Amino acid sequence: MTELRKNTGVIAAALLALLFVGPNYATTVERLGFQDVVERSELIVEGTVESVHSEYDTERRYIWTHVRIRVSNTIKGDPAGDEITLKFVGGTVNDLTLKVPSMNYPAVGDSGMYFVESPSRAQLHPLTGWDQGHYKVASDGTSGQHITTPDGLPVLGIRQTQPPNEIEISAGIARGVEVARPQRAGQIVQSPMQVTAFRALVEALAREGNNEVPE
Repeated sequence: MTELRKNTGVIAAALLALLFVGPNYATTVERLGFQDVVERSELIVEGTVESVHSEYDTERRYIWTHVRIRVSNTIKGDPAGDEITLKFVGGTVNDLTLKVPSMNYPAVGDSGMYFVESPSRAQLHPLTGWDQGHYKVASDGTSGQHITTPDGLPVLGIRQTQPPNEIEISAGIARGVEVARPQRAGQIVQSPMQVTAFRALVEALAREGNNEVPE
């Protein structure tokens, strides 16, 4: 059976039943502006993933993947400690897998910034706008510590955008987030956004709460 669920900033169409009856969920997520991602997140933290495991819920109806993150910096909200655990629907327990299309689970060792929609409310995906609320920290010899999407696309910058006239469907990247696509020969490669600059921008947006990207 198909049930339409709409969280704050997220429209999720999920195959939910009273008992688990199949391996797949179909999902559709609304595309948000980056400013909306910041505003709608009750908690924004930086940290490193220390463990990932999947288990059934207490009623053994669904499988959830638990991601434990060591918090190194809090930008918005209160994590109530130096660790948080995020729950994502889906995962593998023994020989049974519950697979959710478009669901990217953070991996052990990943460092990044996590925009949590509601620490107190269980949702299919705990991050605001799904992948739109997840930014990884990457490091190399030429670019230093910089920001990427969960799929590894370098973030080049954030620009202010106007809300669209109609609801857009997300492809995993919030409006206003400019990313580097694979380059063709001869194209100039722009430097990715450094962690310090990205952090400062998020801090400013969280502090101001006015949905405007500072100039």
